[in-house]
Order: sequence, then structure tokens, then C-alpha cells
Amino acid sequence: MDVEKAAEETLFILKDNVDGKVELIFRVNYLALINLHTDVEDTVAAINNIVSTEQKDILERDTLILLDARNWRFHLVACAAMLAGVNSEKLLNQLWSVLREGSWVSPQIAATTYLLDPRFNIQAIESISRENFNEQSIVALAQLLQQNPNTKFTEKQETRINSAKAKDSADSGKIAVSWAEKVHSLFIQ
Repeated sequence: MDVEKAAEETLFILKDNVDGKVELIFRVNYLALINLHTDVEDTVAAINNIVSTEQKDILERDTLILLDARNWRFHLVACAAMLAGVNSEKLLNQLWSVLREGSWVSPQIAATTYLLDPRFNIQAIESISRENFNEQSIVALAQLLQQNPNTKFTEKQETRINSAKAKDSADSGKIAVSWAEKVHSLFIQ
């Protein structure tokens, strides 16, 4: 089974047959997770309900499956599950892998690592220095690192960040910081 199909089989997704066609029904409103403006409270309640009622090992397995997929919707749901308490070293490592490859929601993934990974500063600095790391992710990580006024980048890192910013039309750094602030108040408090 391919990773996208496997993600559709997780506990986060239901299936319904509508007019002979199978439709996916997300148990979590992934659209509310993009910018956290609409339906946020219900979405947080839904993810908290899933995390509090499902078995921990199945939650972790299915969250990992979501992160293995390439679909940004699955990535957002996985981030929400992790922010709601489904967290492990293995899941954090997979988040970093998704950041390296890139995702349409790289800023939100970067914000999740910022909030959950105790090794964030070290991992983010190392990631910025890598040649084979997604530009949108680099911009988001750099902006999150700069939330600490003592953060200093080397000349090589600054060059890499500026090069990534030139290719980033989404303003990923601003999105990452804003998203981190909002989800912190919703999930972590």
C-alpha cells in the first residue's frame, strides 16, 4: 500500500460512500488548522477528543503514517495531534524529515518543532546550514530562531537564509511565528 493510501486508513480519516464514490472525511478540520481563524475551538476539541480516547500506540503509529505521506492535509492533522500530546522522538524526527523535503505547510511544521522539540535550536541551525533543505522550511526555521534575540547566524547561514527568502513567496517566517503563537495558546497554554 502506498503512503497516501495508508494515511487514508488512519484513525484520523473516515470514509463515506457517496453516489458510489468513496469520499474521505477528516475527523479534524484541517482547513481550520491552516490559519487558525475559523472553527478553531471545535477543531481543537476534536483533536483533543481523539487524543484522549484512542490508544496511545495507535495514535503514534497513525500520526507517523500521516507524516510519511506527502499530502499537506495529513501533515497539518499530524501537527495538531502532536500538539495535543501525541509526541515521541520518532515523530519529531519525522517532522524534521518532512521539513527537509518540504511541504505546503512547512511553516506550520516548523512551528510545531519549535514548540515541541527540546533540540529545536540545534536542529534548526544544522538544517539551515544544509544544502539539501527546503527553502520555505529554512525561512520558517530562521524566523523562529530569531524569536530569541541572542540568536546569531554565521555569514554562510545568513547567505543561505537570504537565498531561501528570495525563493519564498509565501512569507513562511511570518506564518511560522504567527502560527506558533496561536497554537501555543490553543494547545499548550
